[in-house]
Amino acid sequence: MGGRKQGKWIELEQNSIIFDQQKQIYSFICSEGIYADGVKEGNWESTLYEQYEHQVHTHLVSKGEYKEGRKTGNWTEPIGYSSKAAMLTIIKGNYKNNQKNGHWSLEDGQKDLYPDEDYDHEGNYDEDKKINNWREIRIYQNFHVDSIIRIQDEGQYNNYGQRDEEWTSSSSGHSGKCCYQNGVLNGEAELYDCIGNFKIVLTRSKGEFNNGKKNGRWKTSINIDEKWILYEVGEYDNDIKVGLWRESQYFDQYILEQTEKDQGQILLIKEGHYGEGGKKKDEWTWRFKCLSGDYNENQIFNIIGREVHSENQIKGNMILFEKTFGRYYARFYFCDIFDGQILNGFRNGEWKFSVIQDLIQKEINSKDTDSENEQEQNNDDEEHNSNNEEEQEEHNDNNEEQEENNNDNEEQEENNNDEENEIEQQNSGEEGDNQEDPGSQVFQIYQNGIVIPP
Repeated sequence: MGGRKQGKWIELEQNSIIFDQQKQIYSFICSEGIYADGVKEGNWESTLYEQYEHQVHTHLVSKGEYKEGRKTGNWTEPIGYSSKAAMLTIIKGNYKNNQKNGHWSLEDGQKDLYPDEDYDHEGNYDEDKKINNWREIRIYQNFHVDSIIRIQDEGQYNNYGQRDEEWTSSSSGHSGKCCYQNGVLNGEAELYDCIGNFKIVLTRSKGEFNNGKKNGRWKTSINIDEKWILYEVGEYDNDIKVGLWRESQYFDQYILEQTEKDQGQILLIKEGHYGEGGKKKDEWTWRFKCLSGDYNENQIFNIIGREVHSENQIKGNMILFEKTFGRYYARFYFCDIFDGQILNGFRNGEWKFSVIQDLIQKEINSKDTDSENEQEQNNDDEEHNSNNEEEQEEHNDNNEEQEENNNDNEEQEENNNDEENEIEQQNSGEEGDNQEDPGSQVFQIYQNGIVIPP
């Protein structure tokens, strides 16, 4: 037999495994059929298995025929494997010599699962390449499989299987469009996507592409409770960030090292400038913004930190966090950087951080500078069809950026003094390095900016 598979086999599809440790739920897909001399033959079926509350539930998700190891004839299969919802969204069509051909669409009865939503997935293949008009579904599902966001994309493919001309995207009453030329984005674009693990949220990005590269001003917002909140804004030059930027990281479940208490959704917001080659330069400030829960119950929202970036060094204080798979929380450490090296723009080697017990706290009201941007975003939704919308939006943003620049200039002298004080503190700290409490130190190993597990 030469080690070849023969007879009936049951195989686990590795890319289908989903496990939720907190709820003790897991799911996976197994395929079952016959091997002859090491190749699949005849009818094969794939089943999704789910186990929770000591019960096993099954769903048939794929069925079709193999000839000499190649798919042939009519088949049903999942639209994807990224989530349970994707695995249960079944499409049907025809294979010829292991390649999709002809018309593919949702299996009968699939649309009945979501009667109040206008979503579809259908179009034509030619030798495994999508051609002509298509409607496609993107499905995003949170880690606990109790929340779903679907994005409907619609447009056409050329004869080479590349997106071409205008494409539209829509989700939950929001819509945008972009243009492709032989698979490459060009011109103005309004793009929709999703982020998050526990609580997924819809994102919207507006800007312009030039031959597939971002140029000019780009702005990204996230949708929280039907309100658009500013997430990121700044300028690109040939796909490289330049000038003043505001960036964010979204945490949809986190705990503090001190309290071990789940606090909900927050943004970690950083603001500063990019210099040559898309590298951060000079001072960057960071702070947190509350997206859910009680703003006043946590001092994290009264903390402001700063980092000072130079060619091969970062000074100041910063946030370190770790994500734990399964519980999927982010644990934050507030740290001063006191030893580390940057090579070619990336952290490399061993970095040492000193955990800060008490950062200087500054009062930040819940209605901070984001409120203007949030109002701008709400107006954007309410007056989407107004001819003057973009002009007013650009005018407001320019004023905001000018105010930020003015604030930077007004605080420059103070920042310079802070840097001098920081240098003095670091010099004095170097003398007492040997007396540093090992329990207050955090060590991380980096390789080209990526943390290497211990």
